[in-house]
Amino acid sequence: MLEHDLVLVGGGHAHVLAIQALRMQAIDSVRVTLVSEQALTPYSGMLPGFVAGHYSKLDTLIDLPALCRECGVRWVCAEVIGLDPQAQRIHLKSGADLAYDLVSIDIGSKPDNRFPGAEEFATGVKPISQFHDRWDILLGQLERSSRDCNIGVVGAGVGGTELALALAYRLRSAPNCRIHLLFPHQSVMPGLPGRAQRIATAALQAMQVELHPGFRLLECQATGLLSTTGDFIALDRSFLCTSAAAAGWPQHSGLACDDAGFISVNEYLQSSSHNNVFAAGDIAHLQHSPRPKAGVYAVRQAPYLVDNWRRYFSGKSLRKADLQNDFLRLISLGERRAIAIRNGLVLKGDWIWRWKDAIDRKFMRQFADNGPMITEAGNSALMHCTGCGSKLGPELLESNLRALQQPLPAEFAHGLERSEDAVSWSPGESLTLLQSIDGLRSFIDDHYRFGRIATEHSLNDVFAMGAAPVHALLWANLAFAHPRLQQRDHLRLICGVRDSLHAAGAVLSGGHSSEGPEDHIAVVANALSQGESMWRKQGAQAGDCLVVNKALGTGVILAASMQGRHCGYALQQAVDQMNRSNRSFFEQLRQRETHAVTDISGFGLLGHLQEMLPNGTLQVSLFAHQIPLLPEVLSLARAGVEPSLLPALRPLLEQCCFAADLDAAWQTILLDPQTSGPLLAAVAPDVARSLVAADENVKIIGTIQAATAEGPAILVYTEEGKE
Repeated sequence: MLEHDLVLVGGGHAHVLAIQALRMQAIDSVRVTLVSEQALTPYSGMLPGFVAGHYSKLDTLIDLPALCRECGVRWVCAEVIGLDPQAQRIHLKSGADLAYDLVSIDIGSKPDNRFPGAEEFATGVKPISQFHDRWDILLGQLERSSRDCNIGVVGAGVGGTELALALAYRLRSAPNCRIHLLFPHQSVMPGLPGRAQRIATAALQAMQVELHPGFRLLECQATGLLSTTGDFIALDRSFLCTSAAAAGWPQHSGLACDDAGFISVNEYLQSSSHNNVFAAGDIAHLQHSPRPKAGVYAVRQAPYLVDNWRRYFSGKSLRKADLQNDFLRLISLGERRAIAIRNGLVLKGDWIWRWKDAIDRKFMRQFADNGPMITEAGNSALMHCTGCGSKLGPELLESNLRALQQPLPAEFAHGLERSEDAVSWSPGESLTLLQSIDGLRSFIDDHYRFGRIATEHSLNDVFAMGAAPVHALLWANLAFAHPRLQQRDHLRLICGVRDSLHAAGAVLSGGHSSEGPEDHIAVVANALSQGESMWRKQGAQAGDCLVVNKALGTGVILAASMQGRHCGYALQQAVDQMNRSNRSFFEQLRQRETHAVTDISGFGLLGHLQEMLPNGTLQVSLFAHQIPLLPEVLSLARAGVEPSLLPALRPLLEQCCFAADLDAAWQTILLDPQTSGPLLAAVAPDVARSLVAADENVKIIGTIQAATAEGPAILVYTEEGKE
């Protein structure tokens, strides 16, 4: 049974290789969790090739959720903002603390941004994940612009030199762009052999990079950079490849650090002040034998790190990390040429670039997407979905509820035979109690976020009835584990439930708990409605517009994740959206005349939309390309990814007609079961436009008209005006 928590903070090179090692052999009785702010972590060795255009972004990224899933490691997407070594708790920006028995930190470094204006007017190359996004934006702007543009790179170490050459090569066909390399020394790549410096200088000159030796940065400004001697270089964009700096929170947390804020570790990669804290990669300062901030050392630290984690939990003596002082350097020259440096020997050529390319690609292949999981029989596994995709089908439910034949007292507004989002019970003439229950099997490892998502999912039912929640009850079933771990998980889960309820103006009033094979929770949401303010599903009018406030696709993305596909970015975006409450959209709707509302959940857009259409008197026109979709959803659907509930929903297509230019993937998307999905409202056109103006997330996706004699209930067009 799992008894201890090992928490890895950061998805650096040492940690991803350590996680790979855990695939082969787990640590006895230890649960491992990776906490990372990003779902995709970049491989630094391929950054120059990415900028130069030799690699796509996906070539350079490691999918952390997929890696963790394949290796039996939990993944929590969160930003760490502090550590309490005494209480053994990690403070997360997103919510409840994460407890640990042993913590390992591999969060890398960042450029030294102490210069005035650096945060506002310059882009740091590290963290690389942020640089990726900013580079995409800059490249798009340069491709659309014809005016002159000057781009500066500050720092001519190996990283700065490689970046300047990569930029010059990528932008070689843009004569209006000029690259500047600014550095305080008299030569590039100081400390390396003179032959390497001369080769790099010649390459920079051949690529027409303007060199500014002796330039010591004083201040970053909107229009350029100012040196300590008063020289000003006019620049449109500036990239910082300055000396490495550390995040502030390790030192503020009381860990022993060097003068620059890097965590001091001994020869075992163990904190010099706290024996249950380890650190690796750039954030670690090896007291006994300091090393440069280079990714190669992080890679070599990984096996020692894993071995010492095992030794720590088994009570054995730790093993010294025996790291070489010298290593092979392979330095890109922008185009497909490179320099190799080892023991003073310097070689150059295109064959060295091919060698470097082969090494980098081999490194990344171990994290590559191998497609859907395969069963022992050799067939693709039929993975049953979690989230709202795990519902029973609508035909099954309707048949059984009809067979139940249970009469309800008159205080109930409707019986089980009629579909509404919540049960409404009126104890008096002017007051109605609304209650709804929703439960989810867990689909993420973060109990805090799971608690929030399940709560938001349940609250949607009362929001869709036009009522604000008052309180909720919780049933929580936690997976079998040691009581210490269950207590930690339960606390994070109920904190997530509490925080979502608090944001909605409600409280957690009680509940029940149990344990079983997997995490599974249900939330009972309770609300009050005054007078005639309650909304109904049916009430739409001809001429209405249909509006939604969230993108579709959670079911497809969760199914892809369950099938072992690499879709980390899409999964992160889906989880972020599922955490977002519909409260603000609900409040916007309450301020306007609203004809009909429901939420889109397990039966997909088509299923819940059909519930809004009364007795064949109305018909809907949907405009597919105006429906907001989460990232990668369309490509995943076209690749054949389907939620396991989809076969039970396909009969709903009998009431639909699709435009000829819409492929079958759109059927999957419009039937896709949503977890914590959007509200769907039918409102007058002017109201729809005002909702769009008030919230950029709100989209008009269709219109309602009087039904034709024998036409389908729902017509799906490519876009408005195109049948």
